[in-house]
Amino acid sequence: MSGINYIKRIDGALNSIVQINTSDSSATATAANYITAQAANIAAINSSEVSDPFDWLVGDLVILLASDGTSLCTINSTFTSLSPYVSLAPTDQVVTINNATPGTIRAGTFNLVQQATTMTSGNIVGVRGAVNMVGASGGFVYGGQGKVISTGTLSGSVWVAGLFGQLDLSAATINSGQVAALWGDWGATGAVQTNMSGTSGIKFTNTTADKLNEQINTYGDATYYLNIRGNPGPLSYYLAAGTSGGSAGDSSHCAAQQVLKIIVQGSAAYIPVFTQNS
Repeated sequence: MSGINYIKRIDGALNSIVQINTSDSSATATAANYITAQAANIAAINSSEVSDPFDWLVGDLVILLASDGTSLCTINSTFTSLSPYVSLAPTDQVVTINNATPGTIRAGTFNLVQQATTMTSGNIVGVRGAVNMVGASGGFVYGGQGKVISTGTLSGSVWVAGLFGQLDLSAATINSGQVAALWGDWGATGAVQTNMSGTSGIKFTNTTADKLNEQINTYGDATYYLNIRGNPGPLSYYLAAGTSGGSAGDSSHCAAQQVLKIIVQGSAAYIPVFTQNS
């Protein structure tokens, strides 16, 4: 039989998984209307399981596998027929509007509701973007991407961000918890360090001719402007100030106790630090 040749139903805790295997290639199976054309085969195979061969799609997880073993797509089904799956290749979700005062419109929303009064363990994530890979020597890899493409003038009181991390704590109480609007984490275990010269905790690049007003802009009061800590021990860029002429610890000039080592225009530079302020 050409096309879909068998269906396997696996009952899961959250929903049923329906694996559809096809003897056709990936190129054939990703063509538009492929699933619709195979509806008769599905009906014949599945007729002994349910009276309506399409009803099992409601709330099921559908996985299509081509003859080369490639997983073409995974669909969280909310439909009662196969007609929405006329094209199985991953496509963009496009919402088109033409309104100068649109209010709030989102191309998609993932809203996870946690109803427990106090969460004590576990991980809750509104949306996750993950790339599973082996290695790379070129190209771009993003776990998640936020991007704004503008073809007009950005002016006035508009706020535009490629990626915007925002907290709504208007009804919350903060009691020593670790809370941040934007948090980057390197992971639980470090890599094999053969050359770390291109790595950064936070990196911003601007290769255009646009001269920004500043590279970093912070707004709002805080007890400290920066909190710098080592893990697990001392910081290799926090040094005792040198005492020779021109150094930050020169007693006849700055006489700083410590320095922070940075790079400016490709060369090492030192910011003086005083360990008391009385």
